[in-house]
Amino acid sequence: MARTSLRRLPLFVGLLLGASAALLLVTPLHCEAPPENIEPIINLQTRYVGTRQANQPAIIRPRFFSTELEIKEKLLAVALGEPHSLPTFGAALNHTLGSHVTKLIFYVCASSPTQDRVKLRPNVVHVSSGCNSLLYHVLSHLAARQFVKDYDFVLITRDSSFIRGENLMSLVNHISVAQEVYMGLPVSTDPRVCELEAGILFSRPTIEKVLANLEQCASTDLASLGDEDVTDCISQLAGFPCQTALGQGRYLSVDAERRFSSALFNDSQSPIISVAPLTSHTSFYRLNHYLDGQTSRKVRRQLQGISNAIADVNSKCDMPDNVWPRGVRSHFKPKKRFDIIRTTYFNRTHVLWPEDSRVALTLDDISMKDVDEVVRACEKLVQSTVELVDGWKTVDPAAGVRYTVDARIRGAMRRLEVVRPLSLTELVAMPYVTEEARITLVLWVHMHEVEEVQTFLDHYASLMKKGERTTLLLVFLLQRNGSEKVFDPIRSAAENYSKQFGKTPSRIAVIKIRCPKHLPEFGLVDIIASKLKKNDIILLIQPNVLLSANFLNRVRMNTIRSEQAFLPIPFAMFNPRISKITQSMSLSKDAGFFDEDSVDILSVYAGDYLEVRRTLAHIPLATVSADLDREAYRNSTFGIAELLLLCKQLHVMRAADPEVRLKYVRRDCDRISSNLREISHCYRSRKKKLGSKKQLAALLAPP
Repeated sequence: MARTSLRRLPLFVGLLLGASAALLLVTPLHCEAPPENIEPIINLQTRYVGTRQANQPAIIRPRFFSTELEIKEKLLAVALGEPHSLPTFGAALNHTLGSHVTKLIFYVCASSPTQDRVKLRPNVVHVSSGCNSLLYHVLSHLAARQFVKDYDFVLITRDSSFIRGENLMSLVNHISVAQEVYMGLPVSTDPRVCELEAGILFSRPTIEKVLANLEQCASTDLASLGDEDVTDCISQLAGFPCQTALGQGRYLSVDAERRFSSALFNDSQSPIISVAPLTSHTSFYRLNHYLDGQTSRKVRRQLQGISNAIADVNSKCDMPDNVWPRGVRSHFKPKKRFDIIRTTYFNRTHVLWPEDSRVALTLDDISMKDVDEVVRACEKLVQSTVELVDGWKTVDPAAGVRYTVDARIRGAMRRLEVVRPLSLTELVAMPYVTEEARITLVLWVHMHEVEEVQTFLDHYASLMKKGERTTLLLVFLLQRNGSEKVFDPIRSAAENYSKQFGKTPSRIAVIKIRCPKHLPEFGLVDIIASKLKKNDIILLIQPNVLLSANFLNRVRMNTIRSEQAFLPIPFAMFNPRISKITQSMSLSKDAGFFDEDSVDILSVYAGDYLEVRRTLAHIPLATVSADLDREAYRNSTFGIAELLLLCKQLHVMRAADPEVRLKYVRRDCDRISSNLREISHCYRSRKKKLGSKKQLAALLAPP
């Protein structure tokens, strides 16, 4: 122990010497002033800077991004006129020019506030300061209201001037918005001034410069200031003479009093923009009709050129020459015999073999309108009355719908081919939906389906284990004098699963409804919908259905409040004793088929259902079990699916869904009494669920 202490002695001695040397080498700090005379130095600059930043106003962003980016409208047209010419010349100018320009404003001269005052219109401004200086007051009004700041170009003309809006917009679209433009028809006596009758085109920089110095034009008496004097002043304020051309664009105007001729409009390289002055408002419509016909012929020539170019490309690319019409996708080419597209034969009243199970079917209203449109298209082509005899219709998923029509034209039989090509796909704006909505699964529990419901509860327990946001509502359908004991196994199983998965979002609820002998589908859903919130999704299911998480998410996405209901087509399994397929998850033509007759599985919002349900005034809403005995619920011919299709308030999405599987269960169609539609569907579906034709043939004639 003593030897260990001696070994540590040099260490303690070294530390002591080091600390003493450090104290001796450090210069001591002395304060000569007494403590009471010391003034603290506080840096206030940092606090001032922080306060200044806090007091800075917040950045105010404009409401529209076009305002922040200074995006302007294209063209503002201003027309000068008189009250008596507004119903004639003004209406004609609005008809021919209003649809082309961004905005058209009429300034009407009225010598007194009450004289010649017509019915006020939103695009008509009355000027009652004197008719001689109308142009000056118009410019003053534009400057005061700051109209021109929102437009790239401004056109000022009279209402007696015909303006070809299509050619005018083509001109301004090829001019830079940053250029100074003062364009029109020069006055014969002074080429520096643009004539108001032919129209004056300004760019925004030029018109803003003119409006800023407009007071220089009013140096004389306004009563003696005419429009000609104002146009002379505008030329001086613009700083450059009247322009007739700018780059590749030209402002061509025709004087209707001197050299008006139809030959002037035939030059496609030099399109006419204005014709002035016109003495009759009917001349507007005649000119517009003539120029529209000229434009139509021009478009036809362009289409013919495009068609010839497509034909030339087809010939060089070894494309078939029998492709018609040009530019439409070629018809679908099946790779297997199962992919062959069905072609149906039709006439004015019926369609033959629309399906394998139907020989003839009467044309419905939609099909009749379709046939009428085909006949009108044929009449437009041959310019004569067409009497349809018969035809063939092929729905081509790649090109559209093709018709081959036999018709009687002028007493002779002719065969015509009509194509309705697929148009461009349009995205329809729909409300935002998420996969977080809670779904209420409504399952009708009959007394003879207790075992099937218990099997379904075991299947639903797997969804509860995954934490699906669902509520299973078991609706016990009891007869008036029936006992509830038959449902005790289901009730106990539901309570056990609720306790086992009590911490998950999944729930199980039980409700009982005492029903009459007939089961009214409307009344049952009415009672359930009235007990739920309006924003709850109702999903009607069957006990033999196999649900999946993907299908539940698809229900949430395809069921849109106030917009859409979801009616999937389930995959029904064949009888396993006939198909020899025991795997319920198998999806093949030998395992089952998509049952188009099944409309028992559907989803809709509770609020949407109640709104649609109120449209049936002759069938009152049911809220309690006693309401189900009403006579209105008896002998109903349709169900909820037909109601959603007929009401037109909701879009119904109907599509095959491979995630919905129906296990084979032989339904007793004699027990169904809700509506006649369901009874007929039950018998037809029960036959199809036995097996495929191949399996049934093998059962009858074993190989």
